[in-house]
Amino acid sequence: MEPTIIQRKAGQRAKVTVLCLTYNHQHYIEDALQGFLNQETTFPFEIIIHDDASTDRTPEILQEWQKRYPDKITLVLEKENQFSKHVFFLQSIMLPMAQGRYVAICEGDDFWTCTTKLQQQFDSLEQHPTATCCVCDVVEYDDRTHKRTSKIYSDSNLKESGLVPRSKIVEEITCDYPFQTSGYFFRTDTLLTPRNENERRLFEIAFDRAIQLSLASRGDFYYIKKTMSCYRVNVKGSISNTWAFNDEFFRISRRIHMNVFDLFDKATNGQYHSLMASAIEHWKTELDRSEIGALLSQGKFKDIYENYRHTTAYHKYMGRKIKLLCFLRMTPKIMYVYNWWKDR
Repeated sequence: MEPTIIQRKAGQRAKVTVLCLTYNHQHYIEDALQGFLNQETTFPFEIIIHDDASTDRTPEILQEWQKRYPDKITLVLEKENQFSKHVFFLQSIMLPMAQGRYVAICEGDDFWTCTTKLQQQFDSLEQHPTATCCVCDVVEYDDRTHKRTSKIYSDSNLKESGLVPRSKIVEEITCDYPFQTSGYFFRTDTLLTPRNENERRLFEIAFDRAIQLSLASRGDFYYIKKTMSCYRVNVKGSISNTWAFNDEFFRISRRIHMNVFDLFDKATNGQYHSLMASAIEHWKTELDRSEIGALLSQGKFKDIYENYRHTTAYHKYMGRKIKLLCFLRMTPKIMYVYNWWKDR
């Protein structure tokens, strides 16, 4: 089923396109929109908003704002949820619609706090042609307390604004999450077409890391050491909030990380193979550690010994007493003697 597209009025060709992704953001989308429209720039920019078949009032709110700013806002209103179909609509729908040679991203529950964010990032990429992306610091905003937290999404090793080599960005992404999506500003043509089938699949399973890895593999990043955006956390019903407090979703996310780095390794023909292999081993250890913990809580020592005794997680995180119990469960006669000795 084709989406409804409400196109902005023809005017000056935009040099920058703001892409906003929304789903059930009725309580937050106006903060995001206000942050976009508050931008002070010397160039024309447009706003394209993709709503993934929200079931709340988000589509109605968007249409109200589009009527108020018809020269700025274009809407793509889905009738069927695309995320559930593994459709990467940023690449398949939104980027092909973008007029600007640069793109800024912000999801509908996040918001910008600096009125010159677009201008500063535009100037940075204009002055540094080897950079594919410009990033900034992003502060965490707790939706439960309605206050900013002390957490800043940034690279703590970077002390000042400047170019960051692509190899360093790739290395950081394998074990951390150095920059948050609402701070991204990149060259449109870098992500328009996947370089091969593996990169296309990469975008189907991971949004943030796929963008970071693909951009970093194509050029350096320019970093602005300034907080210019807020990432909202503890948003009721959000995927990240669901995954943070659910052990099974936590384990699924670890499997996704492993798959992401494997696909990226293949997409780049092994250019960063040692980094990707190390990353996959790291997330495999985290996954095993979580699965061992789940089995421990159920008292399944035999299963742990049979399935995990050769893993890094077993030897790195299991105490001697637990290892002994796991071994004894494999030998009932010795376990009988152990229990007799313990209880006498």
